[in-house]
Amino acid sequence: MPSRSSRYFFRYLVSAMLVLALLCILLYGWLWQWVNQPLALASTTTIHLPSGSSSRQLAGLLEQQNLLSSPKLLRVWTRMQGIDRELRAGEYEVQPGESLAVLLERMRRGETLHYNFTLIEGWNFRQLKAALNNHPQIIHTLSDASDEEWLQAVGASEAHPEGLFMPDTYHIERDTRDIDLLQRAYA
Repeated sequence: MPSRSSRYFFRYLVSAMLVLALLCILLYGWLWQWVNQPLALASTTTIHLPSGSSSRQLAGLLEQQNLLSSPKLLRVWTRMQGIDRELRAGEYEVQPGESLAVLLERMRRGETLHYNFTLIEGWNFRQLKAALNNHPQIIHTLSDASDEEWLQAVGASEAHPEGLFMPDTYHIERDTRDIDLLQRAYA
């Protein structure tokens, strides 16, 4: 038969574990409520999460835009949920009334904003280059390149660029490189 002191120790241990479990449940519930409340946002805004960003950098971005009061809580939540390393780079739109949980889930799935670039049938290569160079969401890597350098970058074996690129509307993300778009359009 166990001694009286070992029974008290066992009761104390069980009680301490129950109190600790209850505190953990309360903490998780409070964090869940915090992450699911609507963000303080008067109008639609965009957030650009650069490639290689961590949850710490995301918390800093949200804090800079006054969308987040406690960056540490965000980092704790993303770690608890296992999404701190699953956030995908890109530009995201945040709507008024949207919660942090909804935004984080879209960032985990990579549901970024998309833009259109329309290559119009009948354009000559000079017009195509001008349209690429004037598009604000495209990174211009070939701005100063000659026509031959453009063709070489695309991997074209033809000597003249006219008629090589498929007219269409291409959906792109922010910071798409001009060469990447041209390679998609190369017929």
